[in-house]
Amino acid sequence: MSDSPTQPGPAGAEPSAPGAQDAAAKQQRQMKIIVAAIAGPVLLLGVALAWLSWSPGLAIKSPSPAALTPADCSVFVHAPNLGRNLRYLGQKQAVQQFAKSGAPGKFVEIVLQPKDPEKGKQAAKSAGRMVSFAASDASLSSCPAPGARAGAPNELLVVSRLGFSQRILFNLGKGRMGKADRQGKFKVRKGERGGRTFHVTLAGGYLIAATHRGLVNRALDLGMAKDSKSMAAADFYRKSVESSDKSERLVAEWFAPHGAFKSSLTHAKLDYGRITAGGGGVTVNFISRAHSKAAPGGSLPMDPSKYLPASVSLLMVTRSFGRVWQDLLIGKAMSPDETETFMQELYGFGLGELAEYFEDGTGIALDGVYREGDGTPVPSLIFIYKATDKDKAREKVYEILRKSIQDDYEDRKVLRNQMEYITFKNDYDETAVTAPSFALVDDFVFFTLTDTQMERILDVAAGEKPALSGTASHKALFKTMSGKQDAFILVQGKPLGAQAVDYFTWFGDISSPELAQALQQAVVPAARMLEHSGGGAGSLVYKDGLLYGALKMFHAPQEKKR
Repeated sequence: MSDSPTQPGPAGAEPSAPGAQDAAAKQQRQMKIIVAAIAGPVLLLGVALAWLSWSPGLAIKSPSPAALTPADCSVFVHAPNLGRNLRYLGQKQAVQQFAKSGAPGKFVEIVLQPKDPEKGKQAAKSAGRMVSFAASDASLSSCPAPGARAGAPNELLVVSRLGFSQRILFNLGKGRMGKADRQGKFKVRKGERGGRTFHVTLAGGYLIAATHRGLVNRALDLGMAKDSKSMAAADFYRKSVESSDKSERLVAEWFAPHGAFKSSLTHAKLDYGRITAGGGGVTVNFISRAHSKAAPGGSLPMDPSKYLPASVSLLMVTRSFGRVWQDLLIGKAMSPDETETFMQELYGFGLGELAEYFEDGTGIALDGVYREGDGTPVPSLIFIYKATDKDKAREKVYEILRKSIQDDYEDRKVLRNQMEYITFKNDYDETAVTAPSFALVDDFVFFTLTDTQMERILDVAAGEKPALSGTASHKALFKTMSGKQDAFILVQGKPLGAQAVDYFTWFGDISSPELAQALQQAVVPAARMLEHSGGGAGSLVYKDGLLYGALKMFHAPQEKKR
């Protein structure tokens, strides 16, 4: 009996061996096992990460740091896109030098005000880690504690949007904090950083932390629409944000609804401000509630830069010196009449005496620092007016100065480059640097504190020395100027930075060791940032009862690495 014939296969094909089929099936089973072995843990890890990153949602449609900050906070500082902006600014020389100085940590230490210096250093390091930990949106506010007595110190409130990975890290580390208390569906934990107690919760992807539990509760009430009085809803803040230029990258903004954030050098209440980056530099815009009524806008009356040395570090020209003086320096401390009396007592003449002989405009310039015999730095201030009648202006100025200068000063007429000026010198004090002087050049009247400064101006006017009008800062100034403004400002970063460092160092030397150390660690490094800038330009404009200010500092060209 013969075997059944096998079916022939395709021409040229070998019949598959049973061993090969088993091997293929086995390989498929192994692949399924490997996929299952990988996919299972990955799926479990994904679920675990999703669970770790979850936070209870908020009721409001558009949560933001401003929407989660109570409107009665006295200062609100907001830094959106924090990581991206830090990377961008970190590429610039000025910011690199500032970061290396350790000043940011000192600022944090001052804000937290720890009683123990060692804890202050820990706080600075902790704040640095928190900055790198923060994702795209963060704010720091100074707020009254709910129910606190009048005059009690404010508490700190931090609101920061956390990314996916940062929420995971927060949830992994929350076990190191105290036991959680519930505020509705949210868990509020207590922890300690740098000697300060913080209450912390995670809500809708936002980290909310405060030095007072009541502030966390208020922020949560805002997020759950149980309270509508947020910073984002404040009328002035909302209008300021809506009217802001959106073309440049927002680095930071501040809002001080109750006038708590004032400039340390002026009386101006910087109610709202923005710091933006773009166009080759960093721009600071601010809005201040003015103390005087707005006047009709117009073009500025003069530009004295062709008579000023190229070394001038700061120049401001204003259509109304009296009004800017009142709004930025004096404020409500004196009425306009009291200010006039103050000027009379200080200088022997008031601004009103000059108005008849000069156009409505004043220039103020700073050109270096001279030192008296005792080492006191004397800023080389220059006051500039434009005469309506040269001869009458000369007579009036000479009369006023004769009355106001002390008797032990002798007036002298000096000729320099065929231009005459009058200086008042003290022959009894050989160390005295101050020698008030004035000169009339074309239609401009210049007042200086030293005769040396006046001679530099006359050298420029004669074409013997380079003028401010030829500098890169001056050229940038007119690119930023609008049609109507009440003042323009020109800044040369390198000389102004050096002068600021010189002054603050001297001031620290004659002050207490504690203040000297604070200035060296926090203020001087900030002043040195100017030394690495390419100068700047700005303006002041009165509008609708508000004073709008803008100053753009240009980046200096990066030095090529060898």
